[in-house]
Amino acid sequence: MFKILFKAVLGSRAYGTHTETSDYDYRGVGIQTSIDYYFGNKRLKQQRGTKEEDIVIYSLAEFFNFAAKGNPNILEILFQENKEQIEVNTPEWENLILPNRKLFLSKLAKDAYEGYAKAQYIRMENHHNFILNPPPKPEVDSFFYKPVEKWEEYKNIFIDYDTNKPEQRSRLINALDSISDTRILNTILIARIHGKNMSFVFKNSNTEKQGMIFDEDRYQKALKEYNSYTEKRENRNRDRYALEEKYGYDTKHASHTIRLLDQAEDLLLHHNIRLCREERVQLWRDIKNGKFSFEEFQVIYKEMLEKLELWAEQSTLPNKPDMNKIEDLLIEITKSIVDLT
Repeated sequence: MFKILFKAVLGSRAYGTHTETSDYDYRGVGIQTSIDYYFGNKRLKQQRGTKEEDIVIYSLAEFFNFAAKGNPNILEILFQENKEQIEVNTPEWENLILPNRKLFLSKLAKDAYEGYAKAQYIRMENHHNFILNPPPKPEVDSFFYKPVEKWEEYKNIFIDYDTNKPEQRSRLINALDSISDTRILNTILIARIHGKNMSFVFKNSNTEKQGMIFDEDRYQKALKEYNSYTEKRENRNRDRYALEEKYGYDTKHASHTIRLLDQAEDLLLHHNIRLCREERVQLWRDIKNGKFSFEEFQVIYKEMLEKLELWAEQSTLPNKPDMNKIEDLLIEITKSIVDLT
Protein backbone atom coordinates (compact mmCIF):
# COMPACT_ATOMS: atom_id res chain seq x y z
CA MET A 1 0.00 0.00 0.00
CA PHE A 2 1.24 3.46 -0.89
CA LYS A 3 0.47 6.38 1.38
CA ILE A 4 0.57 9.91 -0.04
CA LEU A 5 2.01 12.34 2.50
CA PHE A 6 1.62 15.48 0.43
CA LYS A 7 0.06 16.41 -2.90
CA ALA A 8 -0.44 19.89 -4.31
CA VAL A 9 -0.70 21.97 -7.46
CA LEU A 10 2.67 23.14 -8.79
CA GLY A 11 3.63 24.57 -12.17
CA SER A 12 2.22 27.73 -13.73
CA ARG A 13 -0.88 27.77 -11.52
CA ALA A 14 1.34 27.87 -8.45
CA TYR A 15 3.64 30.52 -9.95
CA GLY A 16 0.82 32.83 -11.04
CA THR A 17 1.75 32.64 -14.73
CA HIS A 18 -1.15 30.43 -15.82
CA THR A 19 -3.92 31.19 -18.28
CA GLU A 20 -7.49 29.92 -18.31
CA THR A 21 -6.45 26.96 -20.45
CA SER A 22 -3.33 26.01 -18.46
CA ASP A 23 -3.08 22.43 -17.25
CA TYR A 24 -2.99 21.46 -13.61
CA ASP A 25 0.38 20.04 -12.60
CA TYR A 26 0.35 17.96 -9.41
CA ARG A 27 3.44 17.01 -7.43
CA GLY A 28 3.65 15.13 -4.21
CA VAL A 29 5.49 12.80 -1.87
CA GLY A 30 4.50 9.34 -0.62
CA ILE A 31 5.78 6.27 1.13
CA GLN A 32 5.27 2.57 0.57
CA THR A 33 3.80 1.01 3.70
CA SER A 34 4.41 -2.63 2.71
CA ILE A 35 7.32 -4.27 4.50
CA ASP A 36 8.28 -5.97 1.22
CA TYR A 37 9.76 -2.69 0.02
CA TYR A 38 12.17 -2.53 2.95
CA PHE A 39 13.38 -6.13 3.28
CA GLY A 40 12.75 -7.55 -0.20
CA ASN A 41 13.91 -6.75 -3.70
CA LYS A 42 11.02 -4.45 -4.53
CA ARG A 43 11.85 -0.79 -5.06
CA LEU A 44 9.66 2.21 -5.61
CA LYS A 45 10.80 5.57 -6.92
CA GLN A 46 7.83 7.51 -8.15
CA GLN A 47 4.28 7.19 -9.38
CA ARG A 48 2.99 9.02 -12.44
CA GLY A 49 -0.49 9.81 -13.67
CA THR A 50 -1.98 8.98 -17.03
CA LYS A 51 -1.30 10.93 -20.22
CA GLU A 52 -4.29 13.08 -19.38
CA GLU A 53 -3.06 13.81 -15.86
CA ASP A 54 0.22 15.55 -15.07
CA ILE A 55 0.86 13.96 -11.69
CA VAL A 56 4.17 12.87 -10.18
CA ILE A 57 4.37 11.42 -6.66
CA TYR A 58 7.95 10.91 -5.45
CA SER A 59 8.86 8.24 -2.95
CA LEU A 60 10.00 9.72 0.34
CA ALA A 61 13.58 8.44 0.07
CA GLU A 62 13.89 9.66 -3.52
CA PHE A 63 12.43 13.02 -2.53
CA PHE A 64 14.90 13.45 0.33
CA ASN A 65 17.82 12.52 -1.93
CA PHE A 66 16.88 15.04 -4.64
CA ALA A 67 16.05 17.77 -2.13
CA ALA A 68 19.45 17.41 -0.44
CA LYS A 69 21.11 17.99 -3.83
CA GLY A 70 19.20 21.25 -4.30
CA ASN A 71 16.99 20.02 -7.15
CA PRO A 72 14.69 22.98 -8.03
CA ASN A 73 11.68 20.85 -9.03
CA ILE A 74 11.84 19.04 -5.70
CA LEU A 75 12.61 21.91 -3.35
CA GLU A 76 9.62 23.94 -4.47
CA ILE A 77 7.32 21.16 -3.24
CA LEU A 78 8.54 21.92 0.28
CA PHE A 79 7.46 25.54 -0.09
CA GLN A 80 3.97 25.15 -1.53
CA GLU A 81 1.93 26.86 1.21
CA ASN A 82 -1.19 27.91 -0.69
CA LYS A 83 -3.89 25.98 1.17
CA GLU A 84 -6.26 26.25 -1.78
CA GLN A 85 -3.78 24.33 -3.92
CA ILE A 86 -2.92 21.62 -1.38
CA GLU A 87 -4.98 18.44 -1.78
CA VAL A 88 -3.20 16.13 0.70
CA ASN A 89 -1.39 17.26 3.81
CA THR A 90 -0.78 14.55 6.41
CA PRO A 91 0.40 14.94 10.03
CA GLU A 92 3.76 13.42 9.01
CA TRP A 93 4.24 16.13 6.45
CA GLU A 94 2.97 18.89 8.71
CA ASN A 95 4.73 17.84 11.93
CA LEU A 96 7.94 16.19 10.75
CA ILE A 97 8.89 17.32 7.24
CA LEU A 98 7.86 20.98 7.12
CA PRO A 99 9.51 21.96 10.44
CA ASN A 100 12.74 20.44 9.09
CA ARG A 101 12.59 21.61 5.50
CA LYS A 102 15.54 23.97 5.90
CA LEU A 103 17.72 20.92 6.57
CA PHE A 104 17.71 20.44 2.81
CA LEU A 105 18.86 23.94 1.94
CA SER A 106 22.51 24.55 1.16
CA LYS A 107 24.74 26.33 -1.30
CA LEU A 108 24.55 23.23 -3.49
CA ALA A 109 21.33 24.77 -4.74
CA LYS A 110 23.32 27.48 -6.50
CA ASP A 111 24.84 25.01 -8.96
CA ALA A 112 21.56 23.11 -9.30
CA TYR A 113 19.51 26.19 -10.17
CA GLU A 114 22.24 27.59 -12.39
CA GLY A 115 22.50 24.26 -14.21
CA TYR A 116 18.76 24.13 -14.86
CA ALA A 117 18.68 27.76 -16.03
CA LYS A 118 21.67 27.32 -18.35
CA ALA A 119 20.26 24.11 -19.83
CA GLN A 120 17.01 25.90 -20.65
CA TYR A 121 18.90 28.86 -22.11
CA ILE A 122 21.14 26.69 -24.32
CA ARG A 123 18.06 24.90 -25.66
CA MET A 124 16.41 28.25 -26.43
CA GLU A 125 19.55 29.65 -28.06
CA ASN A 126 19.99 26.57 -30.28
CA HIS A 127 16.37 26.70 -31.44
CA HIS A 128 16.62 30.47 -31.95
CA ASN A 129 19.68 29.99 -34.17
CA PHE A 130 17.92 27.26 -36.12
CA ILE A 131 14.98 29.59 -36.76
CA LEU A 132 17.22 32.41 -38.01
CA ASN A 133 19.72 30.23 -39.87
CA PRO A 134 18.29 26.79 -40.58
CA PRO A 135 20.97 24.53 -42.06
CA PRO A 136 20.43 23.88 -45.78
CA LYS A 137 19.94 20.36 -47.04
CA PRO A 138 23.43 19.30 -48.17
CA GLU A 139 23.75 18.65 -51.89
CA VAL A 140 26.30 16.01 -52.77
CA ASP A 141 27.65 17.98 -55.73
CA SER A 142 28.66 20.81 -53.39
CA PHE A 143 31.17 18.64 -51.56
CA PHE A 144 33.58 17.89 -54.38
CA TYR A 145 36.85 19.80 -54.18
CA LYS A 146 37.43 22.39 -56.85
CA PRO A 147 40.76 22.47 -58.75
CA VAL A 148 43.24 25.22 -57.95
CA GLU A 149 43.97 27.78 -60.64
CA LYS A 150 47.12 29.89 -60.90
CA TRP A 151 48.92 27.80 -58.25
CA GLU A 152 52.28 29.29 -59.16
CA GLU A 153 50.95 32.79 -58.52
CA TYR A 154 49.64 31.84 -55.09
CA LYS A 155 52.78 29.88 -54.26
CA ASN A 156 54.88 33.01 -54.68
CA ILE A 157 52.65 34.92 -52.29
CA PHE A 158 53.38 32.33 -49.61
CA ILE A 159 57.09 32.21 -50.32
CA ASP A 160 57.44 35.99 -50.34
CA TYR A 161 55.29 36.55 -47.21
CA ASP A 162 57.19 38.61 -44.61
CA THR A 163 55.74 38.61 -41.07
CA ASN A 164 57.44 41.97 -40.50
CA LYS A 165 55.33 43.58 -43.22
CA PRO A 166 51.73 43.80 -41.95
CA GLU A 167 50.55 45.19 -45.27
CA GLN A 168 51.15 41.77 -46.84
CA ARG A 169 48.78 40.04 -44.44
CA SER A 170 45.52 40.93 -46.23
CA ARG A 171 46.97 39.71 -49.52
CA LEU A 172 47.99 36.46 -47.86
CA ILE A 173 44.56 35.93 -46.30
CA ASN A 174 42.84 36.50 -49.64
CA ALA A 175 45.13 33.94 -51.21
CA LEU A 176 44.43 31.42 -48.47
CA ASP A 177 40.70 31.94 -48.84
CA SER A 178 41.01 31.32 -52.57
CA ILE A 179 42.88 28.02 -52.41
CA SER A 180 41.89 26.54 -49.07
CA ASP A 181 39.90 23.30 -49.37
CA THR A 182 40.81 22.98 -53.02
CA ARG A 183 42.36 20.23 -55.11
CA ILE A 184 45.84 20.16 -56.56
CA LEU A 185 45.89 17.22 -58.94
CA ASN A 186 44.87 14.28 -56.71
CA THR A 187 45.77 16.00 -53.45
CA ILE A 188 43.59 18.23 -51.31
CA LEU A 189 45.21 21.34 -49.89
CA ILE A 190 43.93 22.60 -46.52
CA ALA A 191 45.51 26.00 -45.91
CA ARG A 192 45.23 27.89 -42.61
CA ILE A 193 46.80 30.95 -41.01
CA HIS A 194 47.54 31.12 -37.27
CA GLY A 195 48.83 34.49 -36.11
CA LYS A 196 52.17 34.90 -37.84
CA ASN A 197 52.32 31.26 -38.89
CA MET A 198 50.81 29.37 -41.79
CA SER A 199 49.93 25.71 -41.99
CA PHE A 200 49.31 23.56 -45.06
CA VAL A 201 47.83 20.08 -44.90
CA PHE A 202 47.91 17.93 -48.01
CA LYS A 203 45.18 15.29 -47.74
CA ASN A 204 44.90 12.37 -50.10
CA SER A 205 41.54 10.82 -50.90
CA ASN A 206 40.70 7.65 -52.77
CA THR A 207 37.07 8.63 -53.18
CA GLU A 208 36.85 10.06 -56.68
CA LYS A 209 34.00 10.72 -59.06
CA GLN A 210 34.60 11.77 -62.63
CA GLY A 211 38.14 12.78 -61.72
CA MET A 212 37.03 14.88 -58.75
CA ILE A 213 37.72 14.28 -55.04
CA PHE A 214 34.75 14.07 -52.68
CA ASP A 215 34.97 15.50 -49.14
CA GLU A 216 33.20 12.72 -47.27
CA ASP A 217 33.92 14.11 -43.78
CA ARG A 218 32.54 17.56 -44.50
CA TYR A 219 29.48 16.09 -46.22
CA GLN A 220 28.67 13.77 -43.31
CA LYS A 221 29.06 16.63 -40.83
CA ALA A 222 26.65 18.82 -42.82
CA LEU A 223 24.22 15.93 -43.21
CA LYS A 224 24.29 15.21 -39.47
CA GLU A 225 23.56 18.86 -38.68
CA TYR A 226 20.68 18.97 -41.16
CA ASN A 227 19.16 15.70 -39.90
CA SER A 228 19.42 16.92 -36.32
CA TYR A 229 17.59 20.10 -37.28
CA THR A 230 14.77 18.31 -39.11
CA GLU A 231 14.37 15.76 -36.31
CA LYS A 232 14.09 18.47 -33.67
CA ARG A 233 11.63 20.38 -35.80
CA GLU A 234 9.42 17.34 -36.43
CA ASN A 235 9.44 16.20 -32.80
CA ARG A 236 9.09 19.65 -31.26
CA ASN A 237 6.05 20.26 -29.11
CA ARG A 238 3.58 22.05 -31.40
CA ASP A 239 2.73 24.75 -28.87
CA ARG A 240 6.39 25.42 -28.16
CA TYR A 241 7.20 25.47 -31.87
CA ALA A 242 4.40 28.00 -32.39
CA LEU A 243 5.98 30.25 -29.76
CA GLU A 244 9.35 29.99 -31.52
CA GLU A 245 7.82 30.80 -34.88
CA LYS A 246 5.94 33.77 -33.44
CA TYR A 247 8.59 35.30 -31.16
CA GLY A 248 11.84 33.78 -32.41
CA TYR A 249 12.41 31.78 -29.22
CA ASP A 250 10.57 29.66 -26.67
CA THR A 251 9.14 32.34 -24.39
CA LYS A 252 7.71 29.76 -22.00
CA HIS A 253 11.17 28.30 -21.42
CA ALA A 254 12.48 31.84 -21.02
CA SER A 255 9.92 32.64 -18.34
CA HIS A 256 10.81 29.44 -16.46
CA THR A 257 14.49 30.35 -16.65
CA ILE A 258 14.07 33.74 -14.99
CA ARG A 259 11.67 32.30 -12.41
CA LEU A 260 14.27 29.67 -11.48
CA LEU A 261 16.88 32.36 -10.92
CA ASP A 262 14.43 34.39 -8.84
CA GLN A 263 13.81 31.31 -6.71
CA ALA A 264 17.56 30.86 -6.32
CA GLU A 265 17.80 34.39 -4.91
CA ASP A 266 15.02 33.65 -2.40
CA LEU A 267 16.64 30.40 -1.37
CA LEU A 268 20.22 31.63 -1.04
CA LEU A 269 19.52 34.94 0.66
CA HIS A 270 16.30 34.30 2.59
CA HIS A 271 16.26 30.50 3.02
CA ASN A 272 12.81 30.46 1.49
CA ILE A 273 11.09 30.02 -1.88
CA ARG A 274 8.11 32.15 -2.85
CA LEU A 275 6.40 30.22 -5.61
CA CYS A 276 4.21 33.17 -6.58
CA ARG A 277 6.58 36.09 -6.08
CA GLU A 278 4.22 39.02 -6.48
CA GLU A 279 6.76 41.65 -7.48
CA ARG A 280 8.19 39.38 -10.20
CA VAL A 281 5.11 37.61 -11.56
CA GLN A 282 4.39 40.35 -14.07
CA LEU A 283 7.92 40.05 -15.49
CA TRP A 284 7.50 36.28 -15.80
CA ARG A 285 4.19 36.85 -17.60
CA ASP A 286 5.64 39.51 -19.90
CA ILE A 287 8.48 37.21 -20.94
CA LYS A 288 6.07 34.32 -21.50
CA ASN A 289 3.80 36.56 -23.61
CA GLY A 290 6.65 37.63 -25.89
CA LYS A 291 7.04 41.22 -24.70
CA PHE A 292 10.82 40.99 -25.03
CA SER A 293 12.91 40.13 -28.07
CA PHE A 294 15.41 37.31 -27.67
CA GLU A 295 18.20 39.88 -27.44
CA GLU A 296 16.36 41.74 -24.67
CA PHE A 297 15.76 38.49 -22.84
CA GLN A 298 19.47 37.66 -23.10
CA VAL A 299 20.32 40.89 -21.27
CA ILE A 300 17.93 40.02 -18.42
CA TYR A 301 19.23 36.46 -18.23
CA LYS A 302 22.94 37.37 -18.20
CA GLU A 303 22.45 40.08 -15.59
CA MET A 304 20.73 37.58 -13.31
CA LEU A 305 23.48 34.99 -13.81
CA GLU A 306 26.00 37.58 -12.62
CA LYS A 307 23.83 38.31 -9.58
CA LEU A 308 23.62 34.60 -8.81
CA GLU A 309 27.35 34.54 -8.11
CA LEU A 310 26.93 37.43 -5.67
CA TRP A 311 23.94 35.79 -3.94
CA ALA A 312 25.98 32.63 -3.41
CA GLU A 313 28.82 34.63 -1.85
CA GLN A 314 26.43 36.48 0.45
CA SER A 315 24.44 33.38 1.44
CA THR A 316 24.65 32.14 5.02
CA LEU A 317 23.51 28.65 4.05
CA PRO A 318 25.91 25.77 4.73
CA ASN A 319 27.99 24.54 1.83
CA LYS A 320 26.31 21.14 2.10
CA PRO A 321 23.30 19.81 3.99
CA ASP A 322 23.75 17.67 7.11
CA MET A 323 23.08 14.25 5.60
CA ASN A 324 23.13 12.52 9.00
CA LYS A 325 20.22 14.62 10.20
CA ILE A 326 18.36 14.07 6.92
CA GLU A 327 18.83 10.32 7.21
CA ASP A 328 17.67 10.36 10.83
CA LEU A 329 14.53 12.22 9.73
CA LEU A 330 13.87 9.70 6.97
CA ILE A 331 14.20 6.82 9.43
CA GLU A 332 11.95 8.53 11.96
CA ILE A 333 9.18 9.11 9.41
CA THR A 334 9.47 5.59 8.01
CA LYS A 335 9.23 4.02 11.47
CA SER A 336 6.20 6.14 12.31
CA ILE A 337 4.30 4.87 9.27
CA VAL A 338 5.61 1.42 8.41
CA ASP A 339 5.36 -1.58 10.69
CA LEU A 340 8.83 -3.07 10.27
CA THR A 341 8.38 -5.83 12.83
